[in-house]
Amino acid sequence: MRCAEKTLQRRRVGFSPPAAPSQHAAGELKPALLGLSQLVAGGLKPTLRTLPKPLTPRTLRTRPQQLGFTLLEVLVALGIAATALVSLYTLAGQLLKSSAALDVRQAALWCADNRLVTVSLSQFAPPLGESPHACSQLGREYTVKQTIIATPNPLFRRIELGVFAKEDRSASERLAFLATVIPQDAGR
Repeated sequence: MRCAEKTLQRRRVGFSPPAAPSQHAAGELKPALLGLSQLVAGGLKPTLRTLPKPLTPRTLRTRPQQLGFTLLEVLVALGIAATALVSLYTLAGQLLKSSAALDVRQAALWCADNRLVTVSLSQFAPPLGESPHACSQLGREYTVKQTIIATPNPLFRRIELGVFAKEDRSASERLAFLATVIPQDAGR
């Protein structure tokens, strides 16, 4: 309603304000009532104030142009956020899998290292050939496949240790491998 009142006030035709307003008895300012000839003689000319466009339902709305996001913008933002979350979830899953695989391989390497220490500390050199040995690390069961090979120097033997998961009956994936040369008279 105030908007309509302001618009009506703007449509009035008037004169430029007088140079000296007269004082009212109570101290209020009161416009001086001057005639047209006095106003023109004082240098004031009649002026026509600018008139705004006529009032329509569209001009009565005082709402800003845009208050929020459009539906399309919201859907695009949700799509981008969903894509980012799915990629982060996939990355976290791969990180957990690789961490678990690293734990399994580290435990398998410990089994191979323990078997090598056992062979090195034995009083007799191990016989040539292959032999399986059981090992348990971090609550998992492994099979250590020990292979002893003769070397050109009769004082040394080559030992190869391959570690496989015990539950993997095919023994196709070797989790750890360790090879070294040990003296024939190990432990003496």
